[in-house]
Amino acid sequence: MMRHRFYNFISRYLVILFLICGSTTHIHSNTPFHVDLSSQTLDLGDILTLTIQTKQPIDQSTITFLNKSFGLFVHPKKPNTYISYIVGSRKKQRGTYPLSIRITQNNQDSQLSFPITLNHDPASEGTLKFKGKKKTLSKRSDQLMKEIREIARVLKTTTPTLYITEKFIIPTKGPYSSFFGSIRSYSNGQKGKSHSGVDIKNKPGTPIFSSNMGKVALSKSYPVHGETIIIDHGWGIYSIYLHLQKRSVSKGDMVSPDTFIGTMGQTGLATGPHLHWGLSIQNVRANPLFWVENTPL
Repeated sequence: MMRHRFYNFISRYLVILFLICGSTTHIHSNTPFHVDLSSQTLDLGDILTLTIQTKQPIDQSTITFLNKSFGLFVHPKKPNTYISYIVGSRKKQRGTYPLSIRITQNNQDSQLSFPITLNHDPASEGTLKFKGKKKTLSKRSDQLMKEIREIARVLKTTTPTLYITEKFIIPTKGPYSSFFGSIRSYSNGQKGKSHSGVDIKNKPGTPIFSSNMGKVALSKSYPVHGETIIIDHGWGIYSIYLHLQKRSVSKGDMVSPDTFIGTMGQTGLATGPHLHWGLSIQNVRANPLFWVENTPL
């Protein structure tokens, strides 16, 4: 067994070494660099950390995965080190897809490609049943799309400063009532949709805290999303809090993991008191629990 694991390790190392060395013809001899991937297999909602170490500054970069471009940022603590966080869309089927990297240094381009496997197993299903005014609201696709577009404008903005320095915390107390990527249908006949976050249920008024350090990018009331708070953690990383009963922070406020930001409710299109907690990486949704268990840097 140990020999088998050793050979697997050596095989993987040689593949990566081959990919990097195979591109050295495009790199000036005085500017070697090293690429490290946190994983080449991603479960649903996982976040891949791409690290590039180099002796010379990177002038330009293009990182593409599943037709989505991801930014590359200077590591706040390590010199000559660059970081990119990459997420595979929860709507993409399982399979292996290329991660493409293009780097420009001293007018010299280098291109690398790594296979990334999405281990996206089929998610469990459930049905949401709305009554009365909320059933009527659930049919207002025009209002939903209006809110989605406004929220997307926030999530597409990339702040060059990284605020986070540690793992994320779970922002409230209570059992989980829905997990990331689960498919929910609606009693009004709408097609089932993939859940973009994690739901935590508890009694109305339960305190909610920021899940990490950052700046409040949005604090607003919406008909569908309810009382909503979005916190900017830098580098295109945002945490999302929906259906609150009360908001206690305003746009521009700085928060830390112990900052009280509001209370749990069921405003908007919600069937009971809960917090919808989400995480967005450059406008691609990720499982917020991933960074509770794994340190971003």
